[in-house]
Amino acid sequence: MKTPQEKYDNDPMYAQLVNLFSHMIGRAEFTPSEIREAGVLACIHHEQRRTLALGFHMSPEVIHALETLEQYKNSAGEKPGRFEKCNECRNRTDPGMRYATNAKSV
Repeated sequence: MKTPQEKYDNDPMYAQLVNLFSHMIGRAEFTPSEIREAGVLACIHHEQRRTLALGFHMSPEVIHALETLEQYKNSAGEKPGRFEKCNECRNRTDPGMRYATNAKSV
């Protein structure tokens, strides 16, 4: 596996990305932490879209278990958390698409 410096030296697209980030940091547009956070968030968004595009389906048993867990959590006075109905899935007819992971809890 190549080091980041080796990638920078040998891959023009990677070098362009690093230069863009360096420029943004230099102009005080973003901090290094914000650049890292944005990169992680971009990866999360990509995985969520990819999972939905692949047609991820949950078995009825899994759906029932998740619903039972939500009922238990709600009866204990806790806020709904990891498994919330997402806007993209809410209107789908497939019951396996009703729940998606909440990116904030990852």
